[in-house]
Amino acid sequence: MSTVGELGSLLGLLPELKLGTASVALRPGDTSILYTDGVTDVPPPNDLDADRLNLLVQRAAEGAASAEIVADRLGRFLHELLPVARRNDDVAIVVARVAT
Repeated sequence: MSTVGELGSLLGLLPELKLGTASVALRPGDTSILYTDGVTDVPPPNDLDADRLNLLVQRAAEGAASAEIVADRLGRFLHELLPVARRNDDVAIVVARVAT
């Protein structure tokens, strides 16, 4: 598992955007996960740092046969951590898997 890219700025709020680009070659069976800061922006004691998120992503992807399974698992893990209804920010997750 690896992390690609860097954090950007909030769209529509700041006069200038901080954007970056990154490239990575994906192979059949690889999974890519994109998410908004609402995923990790949770207050203590439920805080979710990058290392803990990486562990949840690894657990969600382990043995998964499809992007849908990864998304369902990850959504369940995040809900167990702190239900979306109790979060102060929106949550968006996009899971894409390269066909085998």
